[in-house]
Amino acid sequence: MTSGTGIRSITFFYPSHVIGGTEFLFIRMAEALSDLGYIVYIIDYENGFLKTNCKNGKVNFIKYQESEKTLLDFDTHLISPLSFLRKVQHDLICCSDVRLFFWCIHPHNLLWTFHLWEYFKHLNSNAIHNLLKSIFPQSMAPTLNVIRYLHDNNGLAFMDYPNYQTNSRAFGFTATSPNYLPIPIISKKRQNVIQSKRGNFPIKIVWLGRLCVDKTPPLLKIMKDANRYAEKYGTPLDFYVIGDGEYRPQVEDLPLSPLVNRIMLGTLVREELDSCLVDVDIAFATGTSCLETAQLGIPSILIDPSFSPVPDNYRYTWLSNVEGYSLGNLVNEIDQFKGLSFSEVIDQYEDYGPQIGKDCYEYVQSNHTIGVVTEKLLHFLEHNAVEFIEFINLKDYKRIKQKNRFSNMLNHLFFKVEHGDFDLKEYLERIEETWNQKGCLRIAIYGGGEHTKRLLNKYDFPHSEIIGVIDSNENKWGKRLSQFSIMSIEDAFAKGTQLILISSRAFESTIYNEHKEACLKNGVELVRLYKDSVDDKEDSIFHSLYQEG
Repeated sequence: MTSGTGIRSITFFYPSHVIGGTEFLFIRMAEALSDLGYIVYIIDYENGFLKTNCKNGKVNFIKYQESEKTLLDFDTHLISPLSFLRKVQHDLICCSDVRLFFWCIHPHNLLWTFHLWEYFKHLNSNAIHNLLKSIFPQSMAPTLNVIRYLHDNNGLAFMDYPNYQTNSRAFGFTATSPNYLPIPIISKKRQNVIQSKRGNFPIKIVWLGRLCVDKTPPLLKIMKDANRYAEKYGTPLDFYVIGDGEYRPQVEDLPLSPLVNRIMLGTLVREELDSCLVDVDIAFATGTSCLETAQLGIPSILIDPSFSPVPDNYRYTWLSNVEGYSLGNLVNEIDQFKGLSFSEVIDQYEDYGPQIGKDCYEYVQSNHTIGVVTEKLLHFLEHNAVEFIEFINLKDYKRIKQKNRFSNMLNHLFFKVEHGDFDLKEYLERIEETWNQKGCLRIAIYGGGEHTKRLLNKYDFPHSEIIGVIDSNENKWGKRLSQFSIMSIEDAFAKGTQLILISSRAFESTIYNEHKEACLKNGVELVRLYKDSVDDKEDSIFHSLYQEG
């Protein structure tokens, strides 16, 4: 180590197979701390995303397996998102001095661990507080006490004010001086030197972010505003969408004026992403994606996430004007919308584009560089007094119940109201019968992750021969399904596969578009579980798979 602190080592715990902000965050922090001379570990799957994408050879890896607990037999500071509050006890065994540090990196980090979150996520935190009191009355005081204990002992920090505000309202937690640990990014050389552009068209707008449940509603709002602006002023716009996810069809299907050129680019990372952003005029993004665009010198609007349609009177804010390290507040937590209309955003860009780009860049350098955040993290760790074994044996920690008989009853009721008498097994039986009538008896499943495990638990296609699983993440997911052969799509063709079922909602469109021509050429049916569903049963299928946890 390079300092005289008592930090023996630092361990990041967030096993994952997918691309996401938390994955990149932990990789960046691990690499930066390792470069400072600290002993750093990452707990991840054998072929997990963090292990695969961490390029610093000094970072150590500990293998994570869902079927068994991971042993930590060395002194370390364990860093996890607040959503892992219960998972650390469930998945880890510690027999040394292990200190816990939870980083709240999403307003709902803790809320989404409570049963029924899927049904109350669209409410504001005051309403959620009342709901939790009714459904989990015995858990509210213990949860508040645990949050307070962690915070007071430097075992909890919030990434920004919106994260603190949501948890304060939902659980009744208050702090005179909240612990803040902003989200960092790796410093890059500013590459965009924006020139004033009044009268030069088309204006190039980019959205950067996943097309997921809380980011798609604000994206649709931006696209509608852009469409209205283009039609009102006759201004051509290029609208680039960088990102992918289960809500991609909603983005692709939104009607737009011929003046708005929608360009779907899918997921881009690292140098490929930077290269694409070189000529962008204005960026709209949530969270760390906004930092990524701003540090390149692009005038960047920070967008607030939302689980429901965004109101027409929503306003936009340049990143350089935000407060409390904010990387976006849930729209329904905002008491009064302040900022700019879409037209005002374009006007300010055309008049002051170079200065706005410079201001956004300097804001990132002052608050979100890896050096600034690493220094803050080390300060918390040096004063961290949350010892693992002592913590998991706290009476309040043990009393937290995030699922109970009442929540199970409500879950069943909500599902019936929303989806009627939909029976997934019966539905899949009919689908399989349709395949078999076409002569498709030998099938392969594309995607071997948790989704496929749940699917086969519901229905294992008994009248077809499953010849194997086509791994949809470069052989990182399929190993979870040990009972099936893991193969490439070329192997599936060679083995006489007659039908391939895509088992993923988030990446269904991406997989389909990438392989539809090859399947057609090889005479293989390529079936989308969701998009090809009969009678628009996409949500019913998904909720049937995940309604029990």
